[in-house]
Amino acid sequence: MNKATKRKRLTRHLAIVSTLSLSVGILAACSSTGAPTKQADSAPDPVVEKKKEPLKITMLNVFYEAEAPKKDNPILQKVQEYTNTELNITWVPSSAYNDKVATMMVANDLPKVLMVTNDKDPLLRNSIRSGMFWELGPYLKAYPNLSSKLLPAQLSNSSVDGKTFGLYRTRDLARRALIFRQDWLENLGLKQPQTLDEIYEVLKAFTFNDPDKNGKDDTIGLVDYKGLDKATSVAGWFGAPNTWSKEGDPDFTTAAYMNMLNFYKRLYTEKILNQDFGIMEESQKHDTFMKGKAGAKLHILGDLQDIGKFDPMFKLFPTAKIDAISLLSGTDGNRSIAENGYTGIFLIPKTTVKTEDELKQILTYFDKLLDKEMQNLLVHGVEGVEYKTVEGKAQRLKPEDPTNRRVGWELGLYRGDTIPKAEMRAEEVKANKMLLDNEKVAIVNPFAPLDSATFLEKGAKLAKMIDDAKIKYIMGVIDEAGWKAVIEQWRKDGGDKMIAEYKAEYAKLKK
Repeated sequence: MNKATKRKRLTRHLAIVSTLSLSVGILAACSSTGAPTKQADSAPDPVVEKKKEPLKITMLNVFYEAEAPKKDNPILQKVQEYTNTELNITWVPSSAYNDKVATMMVANDLPKVLMVTNDKDPLLRNSIRSGMFWELGPYLKAYPNLSSKLLPAQLSNSSVDGKTFGLYRTRDLARRALIFRQDWLENLGLKQPQTLDEIYEVLKAFTFNDPDKNGKDDTIGLVDYKGLDKATSVAGWFGAPNTWSKEGDPDFTTAAYMNMLNFYKRLYTEKILNQDFGIMEESQKHDTFMKGKAGAKLHILGDLQDIGKFDPMFKLFPTAKIDAISLLSGTDGNRSIAENGYTGIFLIPKTTVKTEDELKQILTYFDKLLDKEMQNLLVHGVEGVEYKTVEGKAQRLKPEDPTNRRVGWELGLYRGDTIPKAEMRAEEVKANKMLLDNEKVAIVNPFAPLDSATFLEKGAKLAKMIDDAKIKYIMGVIDEAGWKAVIEQWRKDGGDKMIAEYKAEYAKLKK
């Protein structure tokens, strides 16, 4: 290597060293003047932190409309975003729901969260006692919302052997009503009925007097389905107890219940009641009403509270009006058959949620659902899209979306922290008052918190015996003697034993 080459390399090396020294000097100067520097033990840049993976939750839930909610439903999207979850919900129509739950339990093929609509079902309660589901009671105190917003009465009513296994979905206590077309009444020049006789006359007119004024014989007075679960409202108006009397008499053994059956039988015989009720599913019952084919249905005051669900009907029939009655005149009619204060409970199976850590994560999801932000979402919809907040009240920006409203009902638990509506439709205002009036004269089921070994073993079979006989009697397949024969068989097959067990448990409760 010649001298010129060596000189060039040395010059380049010195330049590099000089540059590095200058850089170090500048950094030192910055440090000495108090400019921010990154220390070795400083917190990591939050930008590079990985977001926690969403908790994946599979769930079975019910829907009552013609179509199930879609995965891209905005309410579901917001819930998942807020709770950092990925919800995979299997929506099952109400008509098939209890059968689906039973099939999944027998096959031990359960989601991580199972919503059950009939928590008194013998198969379910036996499964709970066998250890299939987590007991949640001991964990609730660790969650601010779950420990403070779930009410003792409902927790008691939904308990098994005094233990909490499920998170209940709050509902009003006494919400049964006859929902009807007020515009049909006005078309016929009729007043709202106040007695059962007047209800009969209205339903008859809805059937034969062309209430929709279309010149066709295409309407029926009352639509019902094979479950006939809301028919107990009529039995209550006749004076029947709520499922059981305090003396231990099942409601279907009373004279008042027989009056209800005869009322239905008359409607069926005169073709005022839909002739296919014995095979109709619940979703079809509501669909028939929505399509303007029936003038009335026995359901709940939630229909008025959720009046937006009828907007498709109002669009189809612009002059349509929906109203309701829940209390009739007279001593017997001025009473309302109460429910348990909740509709359905969420259970967490041990077979799919195998660790306590995952259980706690799912409970965190439910606890977050009780935050005010989530309650407002589930009740009012997406803020900025469906409503805006004005002076602490929810001002609607667009008509309520029935599907969004339904998703809110099915996912939600307690809903007492929502901001009030800025404006309420007249139907909702009326429903809220009726619910308060109903609660004052509510007839409760005295045996609701109690259990019977016979019920757990044979309850489903015994209930089906009575349910089938109801339909047969109304349709004229069996007469009153046949109905009484079924009751006697019910007693022999375990009914009397069940009565004795309930009465013994009730006596202990009253001590």
